[in-house]
This record gives sequence, structure tokens and C-alpha cells, in this order.
Amino acid sequence: MGEKFLQEEKLKDDGSLRLATSRSTVNTSDDFRLRKSEIIRGYQSFGRIFAGGNSITSKSVRCYYSADSQIPPFSLKVGFAVKKAKNAAARNRLKRLLRESFRLHRQALKNLCITTNTRIELVLLIDTKKTPAKSSLKDIDPLVMDILSRLIQVLSDK
Repeated sequence: MGEKFLQEEKLKDDGSLRLATSRSTVNTSDDFRLRKSEIIRGYQSFGRIFAGGNSITSKSVRCYYSADSQIPPFSLKVGFAVKKAKNAAARNRLKRLLRESFRLHRQALKNLCITTNTRIELVLLIDTKKTPAKSSLKDIDPLVMDILSRLIQVLSDK
């Protein structure tokens, strides 16, 4: 029973296992979803990256990252945070916009992880004092693109 459970979990992570509750009938292994296993969660994980990582700043978005080529698996993990939101609705909206923008532009960073055999953990933090709560994806997207391109440049120089 234990082996079967592990096999199902592996297939679930790969995206090749179709569940009865799945809404889509197409094969989703080639899609661009941001999986739960790729998202950093927990106070200690965020704290480790904030304390030991480096940072890159754009107007209202800050990126804290840590890159390690010694510890496999060589992957990309990301966390999202909002600083000083007025209420939960505004905070969740900005996090949703950050997630979507990162999801659209993460492929170059993922390729860098694979080619350089590096494990990258990053946290994208947006400050609501510099960004209005009514921002749209058009406002957030250029900021995240700028951060990710600068991050790729920094990591490829190492």
C-alpha cells in the first residue's frame, strides 16, 4: 500500500495523473501552472531567505533570493508577500497579481536553474505604499519582468 501511494504522489506532482475531481480533460503536463510544490510557505522558510539571501529592488517590488549549487534538487521555488496592506482583500489581490506575473515570465529563470544546476529560492515582496491597491496586471508585470531579468543577469554572472 505504501508503494502505491508514493507512485500516485509522484504522478500527481508530474501532472500525469488525472483525478476524478479535475475540471480539465486535456493533458496538463505541458501547461504553465505554478504548482504547490514550487511555492515557498511558512514563516521559517521566508525568514531563512530574508536573512541569508541577497536582494534586488525595483520601484515597489523587492526580490530576496538565495542560490545554491551544492544542494539538489536543482529547482526554482518562489514565495509571495505583501507589505502593509490595508486589508486582506487588497493583500490577496496584490499577491494574486504577483503570482500571475511571475508565472508568465518564470521560464527563463527555470532554464537557468537547469543549465547551471542551481537551486534558486526567491521571495517577491510588494510594498503597498508605493503601489496602489487598485493596481492591475499591466502595472505589476513590468516591475516583475525587470526584477526577473536583473536576477537572471546576476545569477548568470556567478
